[in-house]
This record gives sequence, C-alpha cells and structure tokens, in this order.
Amino acid sequence: MWIVTSGEPLPTDPGGARLLRHGIVAAMLVERGWSVVWWTSNFDHTAKRSRHPGSSPVVEDVGPTYRIVLLPSAGYRRNVSLARVLDHRQVADSFTGAARDERAPDVVLCSYPTIELADAATRFGQRHGVPVLLDVRDLWPDIFGEALPGPMRWLARPILWPYARQGRRALSAATALTGITEPIVDWACRKAGRQRRSTERAFPLACTLPERPDVPAVRQAAQRWLERGVGADRFVVSFFGAMGAQFDFDTVLAAAQLLEHTCPQVLFVLCGQGRELERLQSHARTHANVVAPGWQGRADLHSLMHRSAAGLAPYFNEHSFTLSVPNKVIEYCSGGLPVLSSLRGETERLLASNDCGLTYAERDGAALAACIRLLFDDASLRGRLGRNALRLFNERYTAERVYGELIEELGRLAGAGGAGG
Repeated sequence: MWIVTSGEPLPTDPGGARLLRHGIVAAMLVERGWSVVWWTSNFDHTAKRSRHPGSSPVVEDVGPTYRIVLLPSAGYRRNVSLARVLDHRQVADSFTGAARDERAPDVVLCSYPTIELADAATRFGQRHGVPVLLDVRDLWPDIFGEALPGPMRWLARPILWPYARQGRRALSAATALTGITEPIVDWACRKAGRQRRSTERAFPLACTLPERPDVPAVRQAAQRWLERGVGADRFVVSFFGAMGAQFDFDTVLAAAQLLEHTCPQVLFVLCGQGRELERLQSHARTHANVVAPGWQGRADLHSLMHRSAAGLAPYFNEHSFTLSVPNKVIEYCSGGLPVLSSLRGETERLLASNDCGLTYAERDGAALAACIRLLFDDASLRGRLGRNALRLFNERYTAERVYGELIEELGRLAGAGGAGG
C-alpha cells in the first residue's frame, strides 16, 4: 500500500524523531505484514531544511517491506508565503510524475492537507482504479479566510477560490473520508457534496505509550535535564512541539513572570523549534523560571513528561483548532499529565467531561498563572486530573486501538482482509 503524506517526521530523520499519525500507522502496517511505500516531501517542514540535496526523488529503505520516497521540494522559510505555495505544487507534480513508473498499490492512505497532494493522489486512484482514503486533519482552505479580519474576508475569496475548487475535487474523488474528529468528518463530507457514509468515521489523533523511566536512553535523558536545572525540586510545566504561529506564547511568558517571585518552584520547560524559539530563549536567559532548550528527541521528551506536573497546550482559538483535539493534548494524557489548555470547543469539552485538565482564557496570563497555582497548591486535584488523563488515554487514544481500527478500514478498502501491499 501507499501512504501519501508530507509534513510529518520520518523514521529516517536524525535524532530519534517522534513519529506522528501516519508514521505510526506505517510502522504498524509493516508489523502486520503489509508492504508500505511512503511518499513524502524531501523538505523537513519542522526543521525547515532539505533532507537530501538534488532535484530527483530519493528512496530510503526502512526495511525489507518499507521504503520512503522523498519527492523534490524547494522548501520555504515561512509557513505563510508564496514559496510554500510553490513548494506544495512541486511536491504534488513530483508525485504525479514519479508514481507513473510504479506498480499501483492495493490502497492509498493520503492526508488532507496538503490540498495539492490530496488532489494528485485521488486523481491517481481514479486513473488506476485504486481506492484512496483521504484522512482530513485541517480545514484547508477555509482556515485561511477565517484568519483575516471580517471586512477583509471577502477579498480572500477570489484568491482562495482555486484552492477551494481543488479541495472539493479531491474530497469528492476520495473512495472514503476520515478525520481526526467527528465535526471534521462532517465538514469533509459537506465539501465533497455527499451524504456521510456509514463507513466514514473519525479516527482521533493517537500516540504510543511513553517509554518507562528505567529505559537506558530515558535514564540518560534524565541526567541531561538535571544538568539543565530541571530537578525533582521544581514544579515543571512543560510544552513540546513546533513553535509556530498557532501558539500563544505571550500568555505563557506573562504567566511565568507573574509566578517568578510568588511561586518560584514553578519551572516552564518549553521544547521545540520554530519561529518563536529565539524569543523564548532570549526570555529564558533573563528569567530563571523558563528553560527553552530547543528541539528534543523522543527519549528526552519521555523523560521530561516523567518529571512534569502538567502539560501546556497554549493554542489560539482558530476555528479548525476548536473542532480538533490536538495531538499534543493526547501526548500529555499518555504521560498522565493534567492538561492546561486555552482551546474552546472539542478540547474544552474533552477535558471537562473527563476531569483531566483545566481550560484558561486565551491571552490571559493571570488566568493561566491561577490554573498553575491551583495545581501547585492542591496535590490531590493534580493527582486526580493526572490519573484521569492516563485513564482517558488508555481507553480511547492508544495507537494500537485507534490506528489498529484504521488499518482494518484500509484492509476493507483493499479487499485484503487486513493484509495487503
């Protein structure tokens, strides 16, 4: 089978990258006897670097039945830029050209977005009679217009119209549609212009269980955290992820300043890379309760979760995020961490109904500081929220459960009963 997804870390990336949705699915497919080809971009979206030089596809062998095809990609420095638009077109065109020379698979799993790659994958499926499952994660291109002030949105419509048309074409051509939440599946079906089918369902974001603290790599990571001042005597509030425009770090830093002298045991550990990293590191140099160590590998993040008291999800309330439960929330739950989130909508309902986190007002540093102080002062509350978070993860969000069911759906589409090529 084929996976057609760009923007995720790869198992061949250096430093032990954390695999995300389709990376985890690919590994599980191989374990279950499938042959997998993962088509993706040569450009690393998170690190903003090319994986290999040159302008031809590069094949990386992960195992005897698993290979990755890195498609030529010019790359971009800013997520919102013409260069990114051109990059996405290039990757889709490269896929169309390279796929002509390949033996058609039994089934294709493709992420949406990007719109261009989803359109190319569904066109391939139509030409070759291959079923394509489009896995919808974000509301492209709707979110671009919604990000503009109300009076300016009408200006965006003619600009975004070609992308809207291409998106509708890809969604309507898909054999089946899935998404990360039920509202997103509903959105996709509306865009496709069809009634939702009984087999079209949400498969939430999921993750694997964190490694135990006694694993050698995690023990070594624990020593590295101690050397950075992240000791057992600190009340650690952690964040890890791509430090992009979707996150409200101003509010996090405001909360840190409020707590710096009133509750000096609290330590904010903000891991990742992206446009905000330099500013966070500059703040950390002059404020002892903030650590911003940059990108961290899997063992380091697992160790950090073991020594954290809560996990931060400081999102801006864009429409697509309010319809989602981000992967970050699920990862914190996997480590038994109470979640501190600014998101309304699906995430707020999940945290409240399962008593596993606190929601604070967006752009309100005092509100976030109050939530952290509440957890600091009330160990029983903190323990209850953490236990409930881990229970929720084990019941609903393990990769084995969620992605195992997704693989069963792929087997049904392929007509192979759970094993295919």
